[in-house]
Amino acid sequence: SLSGTINVNLPDNASFNYSLSTYCQTDPVNPTPTITGLAGGTFSAVPAGITFISTATGQINLTASTLGTYTVTYTTNGSCPDSSTFSLTITNGFSAAFSYDSAAYCQGGSPNPFPTFPIGSSAGIFSAHPAGLVFISTVTGQIDLALSTAGVYTVTDSIPASGGCSIATATSIVTITALPVAAFSYPLTPYCQNAGSPSPVFSGGGIAGTFSAAAGLVFMNAATGQVNLAGSTAGNYIVTNTIAASGGCSAVTATASITITALPVAAFSYTGTPYCQN
Repeated sequence: SLSGTINVNLPDNASFNYSLSTYCQTDPVNPTPTITGLAGGTFSAVPAGITFISTATGQINLTASTLGTYTVTYTTNGSCPDSSTFSLTITNGFSAAFSYDSAAYCQGGSPNPFPTFPIGSSAGIFSAHPAGLVFISTVTGQIDLALSTAGVYTVTDSIPASGGCSIATATSIVTITALPVAAFSYPLTPYCQNAGSPSPVFSGGGIAGTFSAAAGLVFMNAATGQVNLAGSTAGNYIVTNTIAASGGCSAVTATASITITALPVAAFSYTGTPYCQN
């Protein structure tokens, strides 16, 4: 038999970025990217129009480049070549107008949203007020839904003045909604049919939505989950609390069991009465 050794190499790290996403064509400082991955690769861009001073460093000749938005690619030259991309705009007048595809997102949801830009607008540096909204990148404006705190935020895209292009800013309102909790129980179950009208007890920040159950269980109010024991049929039931989708969050449900016991009957008689003492 034959044996040998196989080495499996991981793909090269091709990470890089420019300090801004938008540059003025008349800016005297030609931008050079920062390579945070493996050095020694090659830069390219599509569509045609960007002129590199050096495809080895990625430095762009702004004056010689055509106005437009480009995808710049860095390709490594290591044992397992890989590539990554960066969106970059060259303009003769800044416009920071943007929007997100939804006004509200669910905390912890996915995917993490990017802003979109109308024709002629592009990204600068993103910020938000008040504190609590976390960006995956302040250069792209992508929001980290998992790390952001629930709240209403004013997001600002600001492109600093440079090379003869004036500063440009634009804002958009974004709401991050906390995922609601529907957890509840009827802690004193089982209940006798004459025991009143028990309401659910919520846990973990749970709130009421709309309560439902199989035929036989009657609610005093389906919005509160209070059960009408006297009007219900004895039996075991699974109760569902459904909180409708809202604020970017999908519908949330939780279930709990409840048992209703029929009131025992104590009726009796002495069928032969009256009786003789002997």
